[in-house]
Amino acid sequence: MSVTEGRLLTREEIALVLQVSVHTVDRMLAEEEIPCMKLRGWMVRFYMPEVIRVLVETAATGKRARGTEAGPLAREVRSPKVEGRRQLEGGPR
Repeated sequence: MSVTEGRLLTREEIALVLQVSVHTVDRMLAEEEIPCMKLRGWMVRFYMPEVIRVLVETAATGKRARGTEAGPLAREVRSPKVEGRRQLEGGPR
């Protein structure tokens, strides 16, 4: 059992696990991209298995995911900047 399984994580801990900033976690919360438990109104905690489940579902069905042939973790989400550069360089799309 890993450290993150079976316990609730703080904003700082979930940011470390997801390898993003606490500010990004706050944005994800505001946009309801990740589930949380609210304690006493302003304190939040995260249950990692549920966060992963929601993120995988979002990757599979979200408006940013592309393609249906690969699993959600195997899909490559390309930004418009990268697409434009590839087209200019004559590389694959």
